[in-house]
Amino acid sequence: MLAIVIFTLGFFTCNTAEPPDNNGNGQDTTSHNFTFETFTFGQHSSSLLYNVAIINENNIWAVGEIYLKDSLGNPDPHAYNAVHWDENRWDILRIPTKTFSGSTVSSPVKTIFCFNKNDIWTFSVAGSYSHWKGSNWVTEFVNEREGSGNKLLGISSTNLYLVCSYEGISFYNGTNWQKKESGTDLDIYDIVGNNGETGVEIYAVAANQGTSTEKKIFQLKNNSLINLPVAGIPSSIKSIWFKAGKKYYVVGSGMYTKTDINSTLSWESIWQGITQYYTKSIDGNDLNDIVVCGAYGEMLHYNGATWKSFQNELQMQAGAYNVVKINGNFIIAVGYDSPKAVITIGRR
Repeated sequence: MLAIVIFTLGFFTCNTAEPPDNNGNGQDTTSHNFTFETFTFGQHSSSLLYNVAIINENNIWAVGEIYLKDSLGNPDPHAYNAVHWDENRWDILRIPTKTFSGSTVSSPVKTIFCFNKNDIWTFSVAGSYSHWKGSNWVTEFVNEREGSGNKLLGISSTNLYLVCSYEGISFYNGTNWQKKESGTDLDIYDIVGNNGETGVEIYAVAANQGTSTEKKIFQLKNNSLINLPVAGIPSSIKSIWFKAGKKYYVVGSGMYTKTDINSTLSWESIWQGITQYYTKSIDGNDLNDIVVCGAYGEMLHYNGATWKSFQNELQMQAGAYNVVKINGNFIIAVGYDSPKAVITIGRR
């Protein structure tokens, strides 16, 4: 792997300590106290990061497109497509990808899923997957898909799901990719799995962000796609997170929640007074430890009782966070602050 080490950063501490308080879920509140660092990448054109995966605090991968200068100081038109945190530095990398013709290149990478440090999967905008097996990348073009890949979900290395633009869902069984018909022409933005009482529950969300108010929520069950109620959500959605059998959240043009995702009762809007910005991603440790990110550098944390916005502290000038992840006391969000790619890390 070709690697270049380059980044800039800034940091601050936000102290908003609250006493423990029962929130009705049988859980105490968690702390809003995070210390943040922001790293930027890119030397010309418009760099950005689409997705991120946390193996642990010392092993983090983010993917996208980062434009640097070559050894002569001239703008290199060929983007780097990944950055990797290895204990004390960021390495900027080129992950090999395949084109339709079979050529090996390094196309921008849209999504990543990590099982462990030796089992990493990515999908490029050119339509190929790349699989890190601990010592080398294996990459192949995927014909069995519709549109460009947006998100990967891995149950195991022989059980992966890819959701795409233009109605596509593809499944990898360890040997072959198979395309599933979704019954919609909407872009499928997100797919999430979570262990429930009867096994893994898997949900996906679809919309055409910025072009219509259409939206869909799917459940993937017994190799089929089930349409779920969207009543109460007036506009587009982008991301989903849930605690199986307890509570479900979707975000996008608003933030909404439900205790029974199959119920025909309306989704409850919860974004009034919390944020005015489009929210792009949601993740959580538990129902009392949830993070949301979005446009204009919005970053939210829910501690089981209250929501806290860190947007003013982060001071993004001209961009957005595309994806946020939380793992224990560690938050990471990726996106862009034009013209640079951005990674923000929060430690509690």
